[in-house]
Amino acid sequence: MGEDIALTEDTKLTVMAAREAMVNAGKHARVDSVDVYAEHPAGELSIFVRDRSDGFDFDAIPEDRHGICDSIVERIVCIRGSAKIKSAPGEGAEVMLIIAS
Repeated sequence: MGEDIALTEDTKLTVMAAREAMVNAGKHARVDSVDVYAEHPAGELSIFVRDRSDGFDFDAIPEDRHGICDSIVERIVCIRGSAKIKSAPGEGAEVMLIIAS
């Protein structure tokens, strides 16, 4: 069994970003389930949120929609982590959040 890590301000922001990714999948993916996986190898907290939806074109998101950019990516960037969104029409979507912990 893995080791627990402290809920610092950085880990809290990462969990909040993952929560936003789950909410977005629940609202927009039109699927029955969303997979969430978290791990803490070698001093990094990694959280993956994946759905098996029709996917989306990240560059086609209207500018007035701030969920992905502000609530996910900016939260992670401001704590010097990385946030990657992999999606394409017909390919599902995966949000990968990684921070040093």
